[in-house]
Amino acid sequence: MTSTTTTPEIIGHVALHMPIEIHGRDAKKLSQKFCEELQTKREHELRADLLITSQRVIVVPSGKNRGDILAMGALGGPLGIGLGLAADRALEKLAELRNRKVDVRQKFNDDELSHCAVWGRDKMSFRVFEERTSWDLFGGEWATFPEFSGRCDYMGEAYDVALTFPFYGKFKGALKARPKQALPIMECFEYSVDQVTRR
Repeated sequence: MTSTTTTPEIIGHVALHMPIEIHGRDAKKLSQKFCEELQTKREHELRADLLITSQRVIVVPSGKNRGDILAMGALGGPLGIGLGLAADRALEKLAELRNRKVDVRQKFNDDELSHCAVWGRDKMSFRVFEERTSWDLFGGEWATFPEFSGRCDYMGEAYDVALTFPFYGKFKGALKARPKQALPIMECFEYSVDQVTRR
């Protein structure tokens, strides 16, 4: 008789209600699915909750009322967040969980995971690029984009997409705003500021 053991996943980063952009071959299909989940037609206003573990990246479409997602259990389950927490208190609790070990399969049931777009870290690509978003006399505005790409599973289907999270500011030659919110995501992938490219 053989026993099977599972290696607990380590939480690297959690963030709530972040703007996202979806690109790639199946971008339109996944955007529409996210919109259906959130009961909205505004693809350009899509937001998501993000959980990065040592084994996977989990993205959950997020509505204006974060309590909806927590009630669904997609983030409330694995992170032990009680229902009804105010958003700022929930963020405090999430910050405390960095580097915590968690068995995702015990915390998520199959239905909850099906409501999440899930990338296996061993089968996805990660990069960070910065791009000018507008022009002015002072050089314009810039944004920095961590990007996850490859096949993800969502609602029982596979999608070939690239998903980016835009953050205001840039790293290279920055005299003012630097996108510090991108750093914890980059750290999960041991991705340095020197590797950031410009597009």
